[in-house]
Amino acid sequence: MGEAKIEALKKRKLVAPTSLTAFKVEKTEKFSAGDQKAVADLTAEMITKGTWSSTTFKPFNLTNASGVPSAGGHLHPLNKVKTEMRTVLMQMGFEEMPTNQWVESSFWNFDALFQPQQHPARDAHDTFFMEAPSRAQKIPEDYLGRVKEMHEKGGSGSIGWRYDWSEDEARKTLLRTHTTAVSARMLYKMGEEYRRTGVFRPKKYFSIDRVFRNETLDATHLAEFHQIEGFVADRNIGLPQLIGVLRDFFARIGISKLRFKPAYNPYTEPSMEIFGFHPILKKWIEVGNSGVFRPEMLLPMGLPEDVTVIAWGIGCERWTALLYNIRLIKELFSFQQDVAATKKNPMCWLRRAEDRHGSLGVRCCGEWLDKNRKTRINKARLGLFGTTCWLISRWMPLGFQPLGAETQTIRARAEAGMAWTLQMIARVWVFDPCTQGRSLGYVLE
Repeated sequence: MGEAKIEALKKRKLVAPTSLTAFKVEKTEKFSAGDQKAVADLTAEMITKGTWSSTTFKPFNLTNASGVPSAGGHLHPLNKVKTEMRTVLMQMGFEEMPTNQWVESSFWNFDALFQPQQHPARDAHDTFFMEAPSRAQKIPEDYLGRVKEMHEKGGSGSIGWRYDWSEDEARKTLLRTHTTAVSARMLYKMGEEYRRTGVFRPKKYFSIDRVFRNETLDATHLAEFHQIEGFVADRNIGLPQLIGVLRDFFARIGISKLRFKPAYNPYTEPSMEIFGFHPILKKWIEVGNSGVFRPEMLLPMGLPEDVTVIAWGIGCERWTALLYNIRLIKELFSFQQDVAATKKNPMCWLRRAEDRHGSLGVRCCGEWLDKNRKTRINKARLGLFGTTCWLISRWMPLGFQPLGAETQTIRARAEAGMAWTLQMIARVWVFDPCTQGRSLGYVLE
């Protein structure tokens, strides 16, 4: 029948169009008589019970799925600062030491540093001791014997600590409390090389890694933190070279406000604490420690008697908090850290601080001679120039008269600076039981 006839019948309503849909169903390999629905998600319960292998999952349609664009990784502020610190130290000529050993023996962490076994730092409330493994095995026997003799009897002018040294105590394992244990191992290798070849080669080493201490948590302390440590081993060096290295290092990372306070350490003499001013906390905080390694530590390692090792260590977290204006360290390195803030933190760029040492004397003397300007000389600067100006004031009766009327002012301030210098010398007049007080008065050297 043609389309014209069909249209004519439709108009007369004698026919009406209809549609018929037919389905053809065939069995497949996944045919099942039971009522089992496909699951969309894989759950932890399925993995635990093992039911995932018999579960039917819905197929994923990835044709039109755009997904979430990847934001890429974000470096932690600590990693940024550590990388920059590492670059600065390498520019200063230091080599990095291997620091991949967090679990250390008490021997390398304490005894090799000439730290007595009765020292409070070796108590459980200051150190994390290991339950397993509880004892260290690989300790050089000859070196262990020399350390024991130095602790008990001393040598080369030292009387030692005069106690019964325990090998069992030295073999206890712990989480290292400082990276000085790494420095001790490296110095021992240098001593072994000198014993083998008879030639000593000066070295400059540094390390940046994590250490652990059982401390009370507060704004500036954590139970685990990162320590930056370095040492220089050479002949004819001492405290002046140590201060020079520290000032150079901190100047390279943009820190100009430093203070050095005499301190006591069992393995360094002389020793100094390093303080930096925190602009957010509005106070001076301790940022590190430094000193000259004692001969009682170096001689058992096999190093020459005329070799001196200057060393220092600072906390990486404190300077990171300073650079990124973080008030509490736990906001930087703990579960309370703000991940969103980490993504927004800028790159760490440590700029060199202005070198003020060259013009320091001219500026200070200028302030002394200017009666119309308010004097802003702090005690540290006054002490540095106190000795020189005090000598100048002694020459005045011989005909040296600078600027006439201001002579008495210069003399008074110079004598005050000399008095402060003598006070600082008195503060470091520490009695050392092992050397019978022979390490006194080192500030004058």
